[in-house]
Amino acid sequence: MHNLLTRLNLLRSSFKEMQFYVTFRVHWRKIEITTAKYRHWLRRLGRNLFWILTHRFYIKKNQKKSLSLLRLMNNSSQEAVIDKTKVQRVLDDLTKNTASINMGSPVLLAHLQRYVSDATVLHDAPQLFIDISELVKKDYATGIQRVVRSILIHWLLTPPSGWRVQPVYATKYDGYLYAHHFTIKLLGSDKFFLKDTPIAYRAGDIFLGLDLCYEIVIAQQNFYQKLRACDVKTCFLVHDLLPVLMPHYFPNVASKLYRDWLEVIVSSNGLFCVSQSTAQALEEWITNNKLKPRGSAPISWFHLGSDLQNSVPSLGLPADAELFLKQLQQHVSFLLVATLEPRKGHKQTLDAFELLWQQGHSINLILVGKTGWMMNSFVARIKSHPQYGIHLFWIDNASDQYVQQLYEAATCLLFPSEGEGFGLPIIEAANYGLPILARNLPVFREIAGEYAHYFSGYKAAELAEAISNWIRLYQQGLVTDSSAMPRLTWAESSAQLLARINPGDYINQ
Repeated sequence: MHNLLTRLNLLRSSFKEMQFYVTFRVHWRKIEITTAKYRHWLRRLGRNLFWILTHRFYIKKNQKKSLSLLRLMNNSSQEAVIDKTKVQRVLDDLTKNTASINMGSPVLLAHLQRYVSDATVLHDAPQLFIDISELVKKDYATGIQRVVRSILIHWLLTPPSGWRVQPVYATKYDGYLYAHHFTIKLLGSDKFFLKDTPIAYRAGDIFLGLDLCYEIVIAQQNFYQKLRACDVKTCFLVHDLLPVLMPHYFPNVASKLYRDWLEVIVSSNGLFCVSQSTAQALEEWITNNKLKPRGSAPISWFHLGSDLQNSVPSLGLPADAELFLKQLQQHVSFLLVATLEPRKGHKQTLDAFELLWQQGHSINLILVGKTGWMMNSFVARIKSHPQYGIHLFWIDNASDQYVQQLYEAATCLLFPSEGEGFGLPIIEAANYGLPILARNLPVFREIAGEYAHYFSGYKAAELAEAISNWIRLYQQGLVTDSSAMPRLTWAESSAQLLARINPGDYINQ
């Protein structure tokens, strides 16, 4: 009897505990649901409070570390002042990546020294903020990120007189920070001696949205209004308008995001397009969609650079690169450099080459580019194609170094894209003297002029005929020489964009 009562008491106690637990979980779940929508807001509030409380500490810490490093750099050439072994170790760290931009270590060291000084010591000079939010997260090795890398490195190495070039980044939920870690690594050091702190701005500074990051710009639109209210100029780079001009080639969400992004940047102090064709398209789209508010951003344009080797190129070659490049030179080889996405013309191209192979043409098609969107069936088609590995090749992870060698080994650049903001492969190919067969688009005529061959039509037979005609001209030695095409270096392109921004004018306003 006693044991039975004991068991009943234990059961009653357990039941009460379980009932309490269930009740607790029910109420706790209600609290979680109620507060979930405030989670991101609370996260941002917490981060802002943290920086408010610790900002001065980190600024002083950065200054202390930077001044110590600057002192070490300045004394590195003086004998018997400090430990030479320690100096050499620091110099080796700072110059580890100099090969990527073809500069000697003393020169690179001087640039890093200036950046450290600008970031923490020289507070009087105005700042040119460069938004590189996507590049900081990951270099996706796309044409747009090549543009961002190329312009950024040239401005870091040759900043406008009297200005501090400051790369910055943000997320959808957090404000802008100085990209010190990224920049120091880009300039050759793996010692992250500066903390990424929130940006400090004042009247006369300039903010340039160089990277393409729709969601972040949309999320930070109130911050840009705040900048303009404080007399900080905001401006953005427009690479193309394809998601709104050709929405059927993009996921629905991309077109919606792009339109929202355009509505944000139209209120800025300047918009810079990568071609005259893109600038005209932007003007027309803003007018047609009645998005031109009072005092809207003036629109100007510039051209991109062609020297791939001076764009901080990615390095690395596959083990069979040498053998493959020799194999390409045994036949007429057409090179198509573009991310695999619907507007790039890959499907029409493969259809055309199938016709040419059926007609007995022993020619190669080399596709270079990562998989984009809406192309899964096409990727499967490539991999199962009877010519795959014989006359059809796809390289989905080519480094910039490998792309350069492919430009040198190929017979012709084929560029069938149905829409571009610029068309980097065209001028990159011209830089290697590679003949070009491109779709007859106004932007390609603007870039290549009379130094390329053009085709029209969207059917496989039309492109196959254009390729056959080109091969006939090639065999007769009559193809157009692309090496004479007028083009800019990245240094010239960066200077051209800087002239459009014109920091000197902003100083005097």
